[in-house]
Amino acid sequence: MGKKERLSAIRKIVAENSVSTQEELIALLGNAGFTVTQATASRDINELGLIKTMDSSGRSHYAFPESGPALVTIRRYKTILRESIVSCDTAQNLVVIKCHTGMGNAACESLDNIVDDDVVGTIAGDNTIFVACRDAETAVKTHDMIIRIIEG
Repeated sequence: MGKKERLSAIRKIVAENSVSTQEELIALLGNAGFTVTQATASRDINELGLIKTMDSSGRSHYAFPESGPALVTIRRYKTILRESIVSCDTAQNLVVIKCHTGMGNAACESLDNIVDDDVVGTIAGDNTIFVACRDAETAVKTHDMIIRIIEG
């Protein structure tokens, strides 16, 4: 089974289940016969344009944008990141992002809206963002995602 089948399975899983984390998605994909890494799940979530939304009980879960504006918003966040970020590096469980002067807050807000659950938090200054990740592996994954975004 290839990527096309996996993406189709994710569409079905998200439509039929309340999936709150990448780990839950990976487990449900496993039940459907797909073995994926967290990095693959993260890329698939981004490619499908899934967003986090809240149900009536306040629990967040992945969903498809109900209309065009949500997808446009995700694209806008990525555009802001591409236009703002000068460089990106890791230091253990931190990702350190350098931005053009005055763009740190806008880039950080955009980043907050597209990073996954393994980012503990972000803090922005005028031209620098610190992203605290759960571990060094997640920092590398987050760094790689940012580089993919800014390289277009």
